[in-house]
Formats: sequence, structure tokens, C-alpha cells
Amino acid sequence: MKTFIPVMNNQQSSSINFFVLGDSHARSIPATFSTPSYNLTRTSISGLKWIDDYDRKLSVYALLSLPEIQSSLSQANAVLFFVGTNSVRMLPVRQIIFQIQDVIFPVRRRYPHLNQHGKISISLTFPCFKTNGRYKKKNT
Repeated sequence: MKTFIPVMNNQQSSSINFFVLGDSHARSIPATFSTPSYNLTRTSISGLKWIDDYDRKLSVYALLSLPEIQSSLSQANAVLFFVGTNSVRMLPVRQIIFQIQDVIFPVRRRYPHLNQHGKISISLTFPCFKTNGRYKKKNT
């Protein structure tokens, strides 16, 4: 995982601060980007899933306890979670929905300023057809 340094601390208070936390699909978004009206900070981790019981570095749920992520969430006016295909390749959709709830509900409780409609977004991601080692296609 790359070291993440929030840049929102020194920005103008009139600017809107966006925080993006995503898997490898989010790498096309600049790590930091500022305009006169908004600031964007992005963290992208290849293989990121909503909850990963085997590798905490790949778990959104676990990352929420990191001070740098907490700092970004506390300063953000809006958050975009750009996570998806890594979980879908391994788990049934119903289980993923429960995992998303396990991530979003604590964020809303801990950061009440993100509790309003539209403050937390979950983006659809492009499909990933790369197989996972646990589910490789069998030769027939």
C-alpha cells in the first residue's frame, strides 16, 4: 500500500473537499487535484475489497481505522467509494451488500457531516474478467 498524505488541510475553506477511496480502477483519477471550487484526494489500492478477512491492507473496512483515512474522511465534504469487482469475483452479491452496509453505517455514525443524502457515493466499476487464484477456470 502506498503512503497516503492528505492534502486537504491547507485548502481554502470555501472549497469542497472530495475523497475517493478505490481499487485499481481509481488509478486513472489524479492522486490530488485542486480547482478554485474543489479539492480532490484519491487513494487507490489494487485488489481492494469491501471486507477482506485475509489481508487487512485490501479491506476498506480495516482501512477506516487508519489515521490518514480518518483524517481524509473528517475533512471531506463528500466521499466516493470506487470499489467493486474484487469482491464480486469472490462472493455472492447478497454478502457484498451486507459488507457495504458494514462499511457505510460506521462511516455515517463517526462522520455525521457525511450523513446527508449524496455525501457518500458508491460507483459502479468496469467489469474485471481476470480470474482469481481461488476461482480459476478449469480446462475442459
